[in-house]
Amino acid sequence: MADAREVGDPGVLAEALLLEARVLLEVHEKAAGAALLREAVEAAFTAGADEIAVEAWGHLAWATSTNDTESAGEPPEGRAIILAVASRLSGRVGPMSLYNNLAMSEPYASDRVAARELLQRGLALSTTAGHSGRSLRATLLVNLANVEDDPTARGRLLAEATAEWAAIAGPEHPRTLRARGIQAVDLPDLHRSAQELSQI
Repeated sequence: MADAREVGDPGVLAEALLLEARVLLEVHEKAAGAALLREAVEAAFTAGADEIAVEAWGHLAWATSTNDTESAGEPPEGRAIILAVASRLSGRVGPMSLYNNLAMSEPYASDRVAARELLQRGLALSTTAGHSGRSLRATLLVNLANVEDDPTARGRLLAEATAEWAAIAGPEHPRTLRARGIQAVDLPDLHRSAQELSQI
């Protein structure tokens, strides 16, 4: 981060801010991550780095929506503008990440239909996002399964997500195990479910 700031290039700074913020979100430091994401959005738009701006804004929306502490901060403004920018970035990881984060954020998180539509939009982009979109596709599959009402469709989504995570990160990676765990809980046979969970 120190080097990125010293360079003085807003595009480089935006990318560095986004990466550090994502690390902070992974360790549940949402307020600190949100502060960096606000700066990342501004730097990205200054640099004309629309994909970084879209991804950073999506993470920011999720961080503020799901942070129930006093340091949550205000939700980001400009939702309509960000969605318009994202619609021009077909086949990119940034919009995939945006739709995934929005689906998990209010008001969409309380509306299963709206959440499903956003997640399906993200999945549709994953067919052209290439290798860099694989892990995000797996995440989208898990999140879509969580808002899918049809048991057969939910099972299919979870099986695909588990296979995708296993191919990307290995059968014992935490993300693979998480997908398997959701699959196990969803099984109608409670004895089989218990066996699966014990193995996991």
